[in-house]
Amino acid sequence: MEDRVASGLKNLTDPDSYARTFAIQDLSRLAPYSDKVVPALSEMYRKDKDDHVRRVAAACLSSICVKLKMNLPLLKEGLEDPDAYIRNAFQTALDSLAKAKDTPSDGDRIRRELAIAREISEFKKGAAESK
Repeated sequence: MEDRVASGLKNLTDPDSYARTFAIQDLSRLAPYSDKVVPALSEMYRKDKDDHVRRVAAACLSSICVKLKMNLPLLKEGLEDPDAYIRNAFQTALDSLAKAKDTPSDGDRIRRELAIAREISEFKKGAAESK
């Protein structure tokens, strides 16, 4: 998992806007497993010069926030964005968060699964070192 995140973060700096877009989408799927993803995508939304890249980052951030029930200040900040698509994505996320019930989120389940995956990885590493 860490390798995939590291590769995705590296691809965010690719000069090709399509490569950056694909990296954003790939990383968004890994957000529950790494606390590096949301800050990186937030940076892409705020600073990338390509409108399409910014829109994809905004859409992915909105999806992440709803799925993990994260109410980032960035969502409210995005309501003032000059791009109507970005404003709409963030408004939709905020509306979904407001309607969300207080139930265990997918994020809770994913965090438990990640802890198990880490334990398995550490076990495998220990077994390989003991050989």
